[in-house]
Amino acid sequence: MSGNPDQEPRSHRYHPGSYADYIIQIEFGLITLHAKLGNISETGICLILTGEDLDPMEPVYGAVIEKKSSKRLEFEGDIVWAGPETIDNKDRYVYGLQFRAPLVLTETLVLINLSLQDP
Repeated sequence: MSGNPDQEPRSHRYHPGSYADYIIQIEFGLITLHAKLGNISETGICLILTGEDLDPMEPVYGAVIEKKSSKRLEFEGDIVWAGPETIDNKDRYVYGLQFRAPLVLTETLVLINLSLQDP
């Protein structure tokens, strides 16, 4: 796994329902995987998959896609943590990626993030 192997996620801050208007496409060789967006910032992203599909030693290439407008935010990142989680009573596999270059978030994503911040 990339990064500090002893490093754990800061907290379990998954909000897939808040990002329901987005999908994540991951290019994995000749395969395209689809993931749910758990959370996102300018420096990283949390991906929720149904299985342990990504190789922690390989870079991740993908896009955050807004369903309504098809607007795409392309990214490249490295897995810094991963692990199984139960989300909405379903077993999932969650990956934390750190972007190789900061991502400029859309206004809508910024607003969603602001609405999710602790008071």
